[in-house]
Amino acid sequence: KPATVARLLSGALPLLGEGEYEAIEFVNESLLRAHAQLARGGEESGLTEEQLRACERSLDVLGLLRGLDLKFPSQAAGVWCPAGAAADDAGSRLPLFELLAKPAEALALVVTPENVHKVSLVGRALGLREGEAHALLVKAMYCGATPKAGGGLVSFGLGVRPSKQEGAKWLAEIEDPALATETAEWVASQALGVGSSRDSGQGGGGGGQGR
Repeated sequence: KPATVARLLSGALPLLGEGEYEAIEFVNESLLRAHAQLARGGEESGLTEEQLRACERSLDVLGLLRGLDLKFPSQAAGVWCPAGAAADDAGSRLPLFELLAKPAEALALVVTPENVHKVSLVGRALGLREGEAHALLVKAMYCGATPKAGGGLVSFGLGVRPSKQEGAKWLAEIEDPALATETAEWVASQALGVGSSRDSGQGGGGGGQGR
């Protein structure tokens, strides 16, 4: 019965791997179909409106990730990449559940000058502000560090640190004046306090420990 299928699928979804896009897509589509079938017969699927919106959102984000072919950046010699993007992750799929739960933190580990426009599109679908992907990139470029969950910084471990001129170019791409100002102020404050965070593994804003 559709109601039984819906219950089983709801329980299976959290057990899937972050990068199992096809399986996640199948489960979400099946849940929506089961709910619609039950609704036509006047029955309840047991799925809340929040769960239904989560299914639709997951499908939207999955479509973008695959359409844009957005993956973890390469860590080839001379190529800049953000802190926290482990070498083993290079070229692999992004973790969907982490993206949905903490989009800014997850995308901060992915954004590069080469993919920032793709990251921006995914970020908007995840509810980030206009220009927030560029703000994440600028913060990483200027200070050699990226924000981490709970505050603080993660210092760069690999790659080539871009010039401040290149960072300024991306700062100018932030169309939201309030966000642009906020980002510029963050850069100024961290530039005074971070110093050699890339070498020492220490950051400002809570003293995050680098990898």
